Amino acid sequence: MKPIHYYLLGAGSWFLAYGIQVVVFAWLITIVLHESAKMVGFAQMAFMVPATLFMLMGGSLADQLGGRRVVIAGHIIASIAPLFLTLVIITNQLNSTTPRF
Repeated sequence: MKPIHYYLLGAGSWFLAYGIQVVVFAWLITIVLHESAKMVGFAQMAFMVPATLFMLMGGSLADQLGGRRVVIAGHIIASIAPLFLTLVIITNQLNSTTPRF
């Protein structure tokens, strides 16, 4: 395979995984936890703010250390939260005990 094919495969798999994560996240907040629209907005904001900040830091690190190492480390670190959420769902520990604003 040509290098461009590896790039397209990696980018496509990332967008697929991210798309699934966004849909499952919204589904959990609205359908499973029955949260209000206000809480859904707070949850989505909390979901997006770290990504925005880490993209800026990741770009700076990639300029200094090389893109490949930063991408590999970023994907490994990014996989921790969905794996934790999967564990919480499997063990049936997901509940709506958050304070109402």
